[in-house]
Amino acid sequence: MYRIPKFVWKEMKLFSGINVEKIVGMTLETANMEQEKREKQLGHVAVFLHRWISTYSDIPTSNTKLKKLRRAMENFFICYGKRRSHYLVIIYLFVKLLYLANVIVQFFIISAFLNLNFWSFGTDVIASFAAIGEWVDDVNFPRVALCDFQIRQLSNVQTYTSQCVLTLNIFLEKMFLVLWFLLAFMLAANLFSFTKWCYQLLSQRKRTEFITKYTGMIPSGSMEHLVTEKSLKHLVRRYLKADGVFVLKMVESNTTDLLTVDLIRQVWLQYTEFCKDHLPENTEFSRMENGIIKRTLETDI
Repeated sequence: MYRIPKFVWKEMKLFSGINVEKIVGMTLETANMEQEKREKQLGHVAVFLHRWISTYSDIPTSNTKLKKLRRAMENFFICYGKRRSHYLVIIYLFVKLLYLANVIVQFFIISAFLNLNFWSFGTDVIASFAAIGEWVDDVNFPRVALCDFQIRQLSNVQTYTSQCVLTLNIFLEKMFLVLWFLLAFMLAANLFSFTKWCYQLLSQRKRTEFITKYTGMIPSGSMEHLVTEKSLKHLVRRYLKADGVFVLKMVESNTTDLLTVDLIRQVWLQYTEFCKDHLPENTEFSRMENGIIKRTLETDI
């Protein structure tokens, strides 16, 4: 059962149009490269990301009322499918949910197998230790029982009843106690992970803060244009969108901050070229003044 979420992710991500592991691997390969070679390879990665974004995004080129309404609806609702650039995010969160559901199902299966409420098994043990200083569970894991056995003496068969110690149950109760704590930890960890990634990936503000964090780390002399509030919001909301930010977060999670900064710089350069050719009215760019990048960011996005 624990392999089902991994199988779902492995099969469903193939329909996204991008190999996330390949992007992460190509970025990681640049760690030991010279600066010039690193920029060249990361430039290739950024170009591939741009082609993927351009293929599966519908970036508007005009400001008609209908497109403004659609843009507002997309910002409010979670749009499904590759055309709305939420495909990878939805699949990833669905897999996270499967891991969480997997642990819950394990609790139900063990409860049915042992014919007890396994949900409270660990807490009952803790309560027993707190109350009497030891764990006594004579119902589910009896340690002592009365055993009947027969002994043949000459022509007679004698039946005896003796008190027996069920040694196996002593080990079984410890084993299931360890299993309960393990499943409880996995349940808490998966719940925390699912909640955290939902907040990180579905929140426009958190996605913008993520990109802002790394654009702020880019050396000023390597940027051709200022990162303005309007261009930054357009980069996150209308260019990268949820899936683009997700890919960059996967790079961040599996590489270093330095490599992430270099890749986002290349992505920014691709974005500025795209905007100059296609969306000059939607993005404001200013030439750098005195080698300083000035940037502002709304706190309420």
